[in-house]
Amino acid sequence: RKEETMTTTLIKSSILDKAELLRHAGPAGRLDIWPFMLLYFTCIYVFFSGLLDVQYEDLPLVFGLPAVAGLHLLSYLASYWSISWKCFLFYSKVSDLNRAQVICLIPSAHNGSSCLVPILRKTDPETGEEIPWIEWRQRVFLFDKDKKIFRKTSFPTNLLFSDYLAQAGGLSQEQADINKEKFGENKFKIPEPQFMELYKEQMLSPFFVFQIFCVALWLLDEYWYYSLFTLFMLLVFEATIVNSRLKNLSSLRNMVQKPRPIMVLRGGAWKSISTTELVPGDVCSILRPAVEGHLCPCDMVLLDGQIVADESILTGETTPQLKESIQHVLPSDQFSLKNHKVHVLHGGTRVINHVSEASASASSSSSSSSSSSALPVLRFRSKAETPPDGGCRAFVIRTGFETDQGRLVRTILYSTERVTANNFETFLFIGFLLIFALCASGYVLYWGLEDPERSRYKLVLECILIITSVVPPELPIELSLAVNNSLIALAKLGIFCTEPFRIPLGGKVKFCCFDKTGTLTSDQLILLGLTGISRSKSGKTLEKDIIECNSSLPDEIQWTIAGCHSVVLVDENLVGDPMETLALKAISWNTSKSNVTVRTSGVRQRVEIMSRFPFSSLLKRMSTVVHIKGEFGEKFMATVK
Repeated sequence: RKEETMTTTLIKSSILDKAELLRHAGPAGRLDIWPFMLLYFTCIYVFFSGLLDVQYEDLPLVFGLPAVAGLHLLSYLASYWSISWKCFLFYSKVSDLNRAQVICLIPSAHNGSSCLVPILRKTDPETGEEIPWIEWRQRVFLFDKDKKIFRKTSFPTNLLFSDYLAQAGGLSQEQADINKEKFGENKFKIPEPQFMELYKEQMLSPFFVFQIFCVALWLLDEYWYYSLFTLFMLLVFEATIVNSRLKNLSSLRNMVQKPRPIMVLRGGAWKSISTTELVPGDVCSILRPAVEGHLCPCDMVLLDGQIVADESILTGETTPQLKESIQHVLPSDQFSLKNHKVHVLHGGTRVINHVSEASASASSSSSSSSSSSALPVLRFRSKAETPPDGGCRAFVIRTGFETDQGRLVRTILYSTERVTANNFETFLFIGFLLIFALCASGYVLYWGLEDPERSRYKLVLECILIITSVVPPELPIELSLAVNNSLIALAKLGIFCTEPFRIPLGGKVKFCCFDKTGTLTSDQLILLGLTGISRSKSGKTLEKDIIECNSSLPDEIQWTIAGCHSVVLVDENLVGDPMETLALKAISWNTSKSNVTVRTSGVRQRVEIMSRFPFSSLLKRMSTVVHIKGEFGEKFMATVK
């Protein structure tokens, strides 16, 4: 019981059901050798010893040896089909990590297949100690000697904001080399198997082996043309499946962006390196790419400036997201990927606009030069130099397969490798038919043995054919073709299916739930007006009062609409939430690139957003600090919605 608890908690992962430490069994412990040697010897001994009657004396050779050989081959092939059976045959369990050579990882349902992972050892560059580690699904797990478990490499994703700002000076080259050894390169290593490698894997699948077995029986029963044609059909079909898998892997590799140069602050100076050399802790320059198709290379925290990013490839949200720097947050707060998404640039997203700290400061100083009472903007500036390419500084927190894009690639790569339609109902139906087949085969065998003139070879062959007729050899082809046709139809519609095993369940779907506007409806909203402004003497809002939204609204309301938003100007177009852009157009205000919104009709006024606090689902509000200028002079306000 103690050993079972240890093996179950060996590795910290939410998708694992079980993990066991194993060691290669010696020749004496190989359960695929000596038990069958004993059975072979028994059959031969019974045949030559004369223990059976003359009527049954040839059964050990005609039936016994082929049956043992078949079981021997089946047990060996089963090691390819089941990791648990492979561990039972070739390995022995151990409780000491120092004696273990591999670890068996069994994930939960629909999270990929089980596997054996070798246990490696390397020297920690910081402490000099030898640390056991494993690499599973492109992720490195280091052994924690204190808690006695393997855990993922710890990335800097939960530091204080002051820690990120304190490290804005970048890494030294020595520290960058250490981090590269610890975290690995920033790239996706998509496997590139050869055709014959995948073809061998397909031919060792259970259904294919069963089909070949049936073809061999038909050949023994002299069904030559039908058997050979079926064999040719099976080989061609498996080749098409392998070719389809190779195309899917090729298209997956094409989805991953190619390496490109990027400016990084290393050793106190900016230098150009490849995106594959980025490591957590690096400070790099992010700007709108001049070449279409260049994406954000990894997950980063924005240190300064402002960026508009298209995250549709990860979230499906078509509205570009405004990313704010961490210059205006409390430095004592702890960063969280879940709660501070507005400060995170995700790998694989597209930067469509950027405003660097230098350009924003210049714009802010020029706009406030005519006013001696302008409120200074507080910024936690670092001593690092300004990026020479005019970009925004960002702190790298996750690289490679640890990014959100890497998680998506892993889901496609490891969720379900085989395209099948096997389910519980299929095996239940086959099991029901197998009962009748066994009864019929037993009946034929019993009465066949009563006939001394009947060929024992033909009798055994007919009994096996009766049993194998339960599962038509064409059944796996038909089931897989049904799933493949569905995948092709989805691909033509631009839909990539990451979990093909769910396709047969699609016929049971009765209801579909769409969670957001824009899926079934248009995102072009119609602004009816404003409500909740007029109040009765009791202080309650008169909800039925709807005020038309135009330039005649009171100044305070227009300042709130013009100052409390996340709309930005990209290529002379307003980009942001459709509701906010529609409201700005309705009151005849327009925004510029420097967080300044200007009134375009009537008395000229301008609202500059000095500090923006994005919408928080926890607080259910958004707020800004704005600087307002007009004929009345200037003032500062806090706007909330």
